[in-house]
Amino acid sequence: ETFKSGPMKAQPNPLETLSDDARAATQGVVADLHAQFVDMVVERRGLPPDALADLGNGRVLSGRAAKQSGLIDAIGGEAEARAWLASQHGIAHDLPISDWTASDNIGSWRDALTRHIQKALFSERLRLDGVFSLWHPSL
Repeated sequence: ETFKSGPMKAQPNPLETLSDDARAATQGVVADLHAQFVDMVVERRGLPPDALADLGNGRVLSGRAAKQSGLIDAIGGEAEARAWLASQHGIAHDLPISDWTASDNIGSWRDALTRHIQKALFSERLRLDGVFSLWHPSL
């Protein structure tokens, strides 16, 4: 049983059936985040908003398609990324790179949830401008 101060608190909640109101509110958040993403792309890539009508629908693009549409500047691997960082930002070519591997041993769900809540409540002062994602190709 969940105790909360209002019907939309703790929604969506994996332990409760999603109500129509909660579904609409959650869809509204997703739509707003999508609009924020489109606005950021228009502003930062210098693309006209109508150019994103077909691109901003959430589908996956290949690197070549993303480059042709103006969403990215180049395609490459580590060597190209290092060369770009050196030429554009003066970052040394030999800057060490550390590989990070996700651990399968996260402990109990309560420990994992506590770690995530602590990150949200007691921020490490990360400065992120907009929604971000982290790709884990090995997961």
